[in-house]
Amino acid sequence: MTTTFAQADDLGLFETVDLLPALVLPNNLYAMQEAAIQRGEGHAVLSLFQAWSEERNDRSWADIRRDGPVYRWSPTICGPRLNSDREGCQPIILNADLRCDHHRPGCHCPGDLIYRHLCTCGHVDEARDCENGAAEDAMDHGWTGWRDLPILACSMPMEKGTQRDRWTETVNETYPAGWLEAGGPVRTARSNGGRRHVPGRTPHGGYDMGVPVAETYASHTYKPGLYEATLIDLIA
Repeated sequence: MTTTFAQADDLGLFETVDLLPALVLPNNLYAMQEAAIQRGEGHAVLSLFQAWSEERNDRSWADIRRDGPVYRWSPTICGPRLNSDREGCQPIILNADLRCDHHRPGCHCPGDLIYRHLCTCGHVDEARDCENGAAEDAMDHGWTGWRDLPILACSMPMEKGTQRDRWTETVNETYPAGWLEAGGPVRTARSNGGRRHVPGRTPHGGYDMGVPVAETYASHTYKPGLYEATLIDLIA
């Protein structure tokens, strides 16, 4: 059974979220999620995805294959994790793979791999062509002023110990009071080797936002502290 968007609208899909689990969701899940976003119902995006996942789990693989590709917005596998004990906005990074698996000239894929930010408050940002762009939207929404924070010389050391303690001390001394504890992001100097904005890379699960610097810079060799721009950085 396929439920079209028009039929879902008649059922009050975007007015009563409780109806979602009872629906048999279609291949046009992406279109339904986009319609929910346009109506300002960001929470319905995840509800639709969850309902589709549950319905899919009850079907055989052969039955699922007959559907063909199901384009959809879904949480990224390596995205930020929600903290149930934290109040306020928390980011969810979604991605939609609108490519097909034909890999041949003249293929008519409906789109590309795209990303967007969905906040737990229901706010949704525009689609981006990269994960970093969606992460920056998330920080702009939840952490006003993050772009003006001091740049750290390196990311948080993975192992607990003196180096991590020094790193945390540097952040607490130069960032707003309580920033880390509230899940706020940090900014760290990065070369071309690794510029991804990494979720969960602070002691309290915040983002580590990469700041591009000179190609010769290798952040993993630097000790905890603030990043000091060199002449070659300024020229670059």
